[in-house]
Amino acid sequence: MNPPTAPGLRQLLPASGSRHPQPPSPTRRHRTVACENCRLKKTRCNREQPVCGRCQSLNLDCEYAIGPSDTSRKAALQRRLGEVEAERDSLRDLLNLIQTQPDDEAAEIFRRLRMDRNPLVTLQTIKQARTLLPNPDPVSQFQGYPQIETLDAASARLSPLKLRARPWTTVAGDGVVSALISKFFIWDGSYMLPFIDRTCFVRDMKTGDVHSEFCSPFLVSAICTLQHYSDDVRKINTVTGQHLQGDFFLEARLHYQLENNRASLTTAQGLLIMFMASAFLSRDGAAPIYRSLGYDMIDRLRIEDKIASTTDEREKNAYSTAVWGAYCLENIIANLHNKRPERGIPDLPRLFHRRTATLGDVMENVDILGQPFTSSSYRPPFTPGVLNAACDLSIIQHGIINYNLDVQEQGIEDNLDTRREHIHRDVIALFLLRPLDPEVCLMGEMTSQILRITHCQRIISLVETHFRDQLAGDYTTFFLAGLFHVCLTLIPSLSSPVSADLFTRATTLLHRTVIDLPGMRQILRGVEAVVWGMRKNLPQGSKASFEDLKAPTDSVEVNREWGFPQLEYLQSEPGAPVRDLQGVQGSLGRLIQMWEDA
Repeated sequence: MNPPTAPGLRQLLPASGSRHPQPPSPTRRHRTVACENCRLKKTRCNREQPVCGRCQSLNLDCEYAIGPSDTSRKAALQRRLGEVEAERDSLRDLLNLIQTQPDDEAAEIFRRLRMDRNPLVTLQTIKQARTLLPNPDPVSQFQGYPQIETLDAASARLSPLKLRARPWTTVAGDGVVSALISKFFIWDGSYMLPFIDRTCFVRDMKTGDVHSEFCSPFLVSAICTLQHYSDDVRKINTVTGQHLQGDFFLEARLHYQLENNRASLTTAQGLLIMFMASAFLSRDGAAPIYRSLGYDMIDRLRIEDKIASTTDEREKNAYSTAVWGAYCLENIIANLHNKRPERGIPDLPRLFHRRTATLGDVMENVDILGQPFTSSSYRPPFTPGVLNAACDLSIIQHGIINYNLDVQEQGIEDNLDTRREHIHRDVIALFLLRPLDPEVCLMGEMTSQILRITHCQRIISLVETHFRDQLAGDYTTFFLAGLFHVCLTLIPSLSSPVSADLFTRATTLLHRTVIDLPGMRQILRGVEAVVWGMRKNLPQGSKASFEDLKAPTDSVEVNREWGFPQLEYLQSEPGAPVRDLQGVQGSLGRLIQMWEDA
């Protein structure tokens, strides 16, 4: 029975079952806080971000007390409170560091604060350094290894230079650091990298002042990195299973970051050493960058002004040594890369060279301490004036490099008279003789090929004698540059038994350094690529030196920029066929790539 209805009203029908419910209306985005200007004036704010309508029309700075992720003013205040508390805790940590660290480190933190002007950035840098250097105490690093303590004591006793590791480095103890610094000045620092004045460096290192002019933590760590193949380092690595060279390398990079691009002589010198370490260790692809930064910093220092402003004759010598030593290094590098030197002949006088002897006088050898060499002196002996002679040779080499490249680029005829006058030393002589026809007579019946063989024999014999008489890790990387040029010089005449024998001996010497200097794998592969490019065959006896030369997976092939002469200028027979090497442009890396793809 239907319910009764009011008079005059129609009865409603039931709703249709196919009708869908309407979705709820979208809620309007609601901001609970106006911008600060509108809130203070108590005016209407449309709350547009980043600038509301009122602030835009009045050209006012529009700021909101809450961020985009905050839901309310309370949330914004809580976020800001957390930021302030974190900043307070960081400043407390920084103050605690200044209060608890040794005086020299506290002074360094204070200097960084004044330079950065942001204490939180300074604290972050310090914490990063302490995190990445896991053993800040050189004593605690080797606790539990009594053999290391014995080794460190023996190194300190036998080292010519007696130095303290702290505050310069935290990687090793006094004895090992003294031995590594001594080996640097005995081997690479005396000729290959002659831009550090030993007297001023040692004087400042003994003061312990990390802000001294001629010694810095960065420079010390860089030197120790380069001397990683020392016998002392090998023994420590064997006993502890650690990688001391990697620790020194990491420490040097961190010290460089702390320098913050501040121009100083020690930073420039350290950068050039890091270039060498990176190139020979295949640990860092930044080798060319280190080199460019080092040269640029030397130019920024305006060394001539520093020489004029100091009255200390020893320091004048050190500044002059830095500029001329960098020039000598650049000529060696340019020779290896087969490119023009990036640095011109310095205008500075060679203040480190005192002409106290006259023609015909015999200069007595000295030891590393500068004292007359005797049977009881530290070995090896040093010849006075060797840096001055290296400068003379570098100037000659500079002219030869430019001349040879002019010949290749411009096609001018060889001036054999000029070439004959420049035959002076072995490596420079090879660089000079290589482009010549092998049958050209230079002195009577002495052909260029005979001179090449003679100079190659002298270089190989010298290196073989040295490796036979010295400890395994006691050698200079300059030997490797000479051996590299020997190989390039001998490749055109490998069909000759004499050349094949010398080539085998040279590659054997290069191969023995692969363990110490992983980057030499790439150099040997480059030599094999040049042999391929000239359509020659490796001598049977040398093939063992070219086996298993693939670089480790954790290394960076940074020596691919080593250069080589155009193959046409290495031919033993004029017009001999060579491979089509378009695009190689004298780059060893490009030649290796083409050889691998063939």
